[in-house]
Amino acid sequence: MAALLSNPPADAMLKLLKAMDRYVFLVFKIFQSRQHMGKNLFYAKAKGVYETGDIWELKRLIETRTDSDTKEYDINLFQNYLSEIFQNVKEKKRLLRMERNSLFSI
Repeated sequence: MAALLSNPPADAMLKLLKAMDRYVFLVFKIFQSRQHMGKNLFYAKAKGVYETGDIWELKRLIETRTDSDTKEYDINLFQNYLSEIFQNVKEKKRLLRMERNSLFSI
């Protein structure tokens, strides 16, 4: 909201929104974070954007948190999540086959 109120050029706003979207996707979808990753930091930066109108510092911060090799994000969480999904699908298919076979053997 602070970025919108600062009335930035459309191309700058688009770049910021893309960086924000990438952050949300990585943190909450890929890495399955249920925490408020960076919430306080981003609130403080939003205040700065509101006061100065400079959205570039916020964009750089977001990109740093998603592009850097930080320990905040663990790719193993995502790999485990995918493994669980595929394991569940395999198990459901196996059970369906067993059920069909039992129906036809009557």
